[in-house]
Amino acid sequence: MTDTVHGGSFIIARKLFSSNIWTRPPLCLKLWLWIIGQANHTDHEKGQHTYRRGDFATTYEKIIKALAYRENRRVIFPTIKQVRLILAWLESQGMITVKPIRVNYLPNKGRDKVQTGAYVGLLISVVNYDTYQAPKTYKGRDKGRPCSLQVE
Repeated sequence: MTDTVHGGSFIIARKLFSSNIWTRPPLCLKLWLWIIGQANHTDHEKGQHTYRRGDFATTYEKIIKALAYRENRRVIFPTIKQVRLILAWLESQGMITVKPIRVNYLPNKGRDKVQTGAYVGLLISVVNYDTYQAPKTYKGRDKGRPCSLQVE
């Protein structure tokens, strides 16, 4: 069988079931999984910024839309306060770092650049991304057999 899964994959450690996040409200786990799924799996440049493996840029609006769910016929969106509290908790647990992305200068139609502090998004970095996303980290009880997972 040679079926392929489009969109790639990521690894979740079984350690998750005994971690602090497992006892948190479901929205917390959903955001954590979304963050891991959004993180870049390779270093790359976009615009004038270099994103490292495990980093990605987003906004509160994108997070809120990603965490929305359906209950009967209603779509329920988390509040920005819920999102901020969960991000702060994930950061306090050493799972991520969150930095605001700001535009420092904007062109002013032919004149000198005007300094602003405009918020344009968040840079989220998954701490220890390389460790948890490397198949060689998960050897288990292989009894010396080579790891069958291959990273492309």
